[in-house]
Amino acid sequence: MRKLFSLIAATLFLSVATYGQIQNEKGNLPLNKRTIPLLSSRSINTNLTADFESSNELPLAWTTSASNPWFVDDDGSGTNNIVIFNMWDYANNAAGYLYTPEMQITSVDSILTCEIEYYLVGGNYGSAGKLYVDVSTNGGSTWTSSTTNLLTGHAGTGVFTFSLNFSNYMSNNYIGQNVKVRFKGVSDYGSYNIAIDNVQGPALVPHTDDISVNSINTPDAVLVGPNVDITGTIRNLSNQEALTSFDLTYSIDGGAQVATYSISGLNVASGAYYNFTHNIPW
Repeated sequence: MRKLFSLIAATLFLSVATYGQIQNEKGNLPLNKRTIPLLSSRSINTNLTADFESSNELPLAWTTSASNPWFVDDDGSGTNNIVIFNMWDYANNAAGYLYTPEMQITSVDSILTCEIEYYLVGGNYGSAGKLYVDVSTNGGSTWTSSTTNLLTGHAGTGVFTFSLNFSNYMSNNYIGQNVKVRFKGVSDYGSYNIAIDNVQGPALVPHTDDISVNSINTPDAVLVGPNVDITGTIRNLSNQEALTSFDLTYSIDGGAQVATYSISGLNVASGAYYNFTHNIPW
């Protein structure tokens, strides 16, 4: 048998026709998933919009806390998704965070709106949950925290609209800055859950990444002789445009790069995945 030691240490080089920097969306890659930067970035600009209908995952560039996470689920109608903070299950005073992508605030584009519902799940266990909307101007390193509980007076009253004007929020003017917003839910382990839907906001900060290597799929060991296909999955990180083509090469242990495999004629939507197989096996 031939141990797949060389392939595990392989580096995959990817590029797209419009260029950008490839990163791993989950942090540092093991050796068989490393990538290198490309030539330049691309300017992509669209406004924040999220109705959570495309899948049961958070939209591209939205994130949630590892503890007491928010999650996308059906609202019970079978036709509409919402994002939920599950106070029915989360312990009293447990906090969970939902983070938006980063937005560019201008004098003509400074309003964020969303629909919120503090809805009854069951029983008579109280309605003392809390929801705050905080702002960061440094990518989430630090936050200006709100003290206004948006749920006050809304237990069981149906959907209401929240509107935030970045020109005067918590006595701060964010015009001319890039900001992230986090929805902070605080559980009372009560009878009600929080639902958020139809978030609209200012223009997103353009991505400097076009695609990421989401996975590379190789066996741990192979028999001597047979070729090994180089397969994996990339993700379109554009916040607006479909991915139509990219070039793929690979090398083993820093050796010569295998000939470029140009993949074209694609229509990989923003945030979507594409499974590839290099046309030259190892």
